Amino acid sequence: PDEARIPVFRDHALNEKDYGIYTGKSKAQVRQEVGDEVFQLIRRSWDYEIEDGESLSQVHARVVPFHLGSVVPCLERGETVLVGSHNNTLRAYVKELEGIPEDEVGGIELGTAEVRIYEFDPSTLAISGVTSHRFGDVH
Repeated sequence: PDEARIPVFRDHALNEKDYGIYTGKSKAQVRQEVGDEVFQLIRRSWDYEIEDGESLSQVHARVVPFHLGSVVPCLERGETVLVGSHNNTLRAYVKELEGIPEDEVGGIELGTAEVRIYEFDPSTLAISGVTSHRFGDVH
């Protein structure tokens, strides 16, 4: 029945980080082109600006309004919300939810097909619990 359907919402705020001039290239190609040090900055730095692309801080700047405008109202109504996205976008989201400092964001490890469950206190919406589950190697 239609009543049992779960509503699905799409939002550009959950798109993967824009890798700009590196879009379409493999990790190996980019690493060879820029070297290991810059490669790690491209992948994990908070504020490294990619030409024609985004830094992780810019991804964070679009994730936060999505959370406040789309997720928080659902939580206030006591609803369960599932957010699915890409690794860097979720890293920026985890930074926001867990209050992780900018200089530690690069260390957030999120596995492919990992599910992170946040429980929120219904009266304050503060996080009251976090659990993670990995479902093996999914490619």
